[in-house]
Amino acid sequence: MLQAFDNIIWDWNGTLLNDQEITMQCINRVLKSRGLDQLNTNSYREAFDFPIKDYYARIGFDFDKDPFSILAEEFISDYYSVIDQAQLHVGVNQLLDQLRTNSKNLFVLSAMEHQSLLKTLKQHDILHFFSDVSGLNDHHAASKSENGIKLLNHHQLDPKKTVLIGDTTHDADTAKLIGCQCILFSQGHQSFQKLQATQFPIIDELHKLFIN
Repeated sequence: MLQAFDNIIWDWNGTLLNDQEITMQCINRVLKSRGLDQLNTNSYREAFDFPIKDYYARIGFDFDKDPFSILAEEFISDYYSVIDQAQLHVGVNQLLDQLRTNSKNLFVLSAMEHQSLLKTLKQHDILHFFSDVSGLNDHHAASKSENGIKLLNHHQLDPKKTVLIGDTTHDADTAKLIGCQCILFSQGHQSFQKLQATQFPIIDELHKLFIN
């Protein structure tokens, strides 16, 4: 699927890093502390979306009682205390190595805070695969689309030779905005049904991206 592309932009959370379960557990702890209904895997993957503030409202938080900034800080503090439990999805190292061996330019475009993103990439020993890494300036995960445009322009990437691989409709929207192709991974933070609405190709295993 990737033979035609010179440049591959990767999402991080849910796409390369398998953190859906710990993310759900963390938000459930915040919900429980407010007496709100817990999420299961299906309801979480149906509700999750960007911007994160809208997703918080959708699952029951009342910002008049608890400002979004407080809820986000509570979640992110818990998340970073358990992020070491999250592993890479199966085959990530082999796939990245093969792509670099085939002279593909690899990038990370994430809604994660930039310094935290660098730290986790280093911890998983894959930072060296990437020509550049782009995260956000805060922990609120509003949107990464603007950074996507900056990444494309800074490296003078041809959109027609570029593909963004992610696990959410926000990845699809970002790809549309910067004018590149998109491939979506259905084992991350959103359901297959939500991804299907984008009309982009969907894969359920990363090994399907290996170049034959």
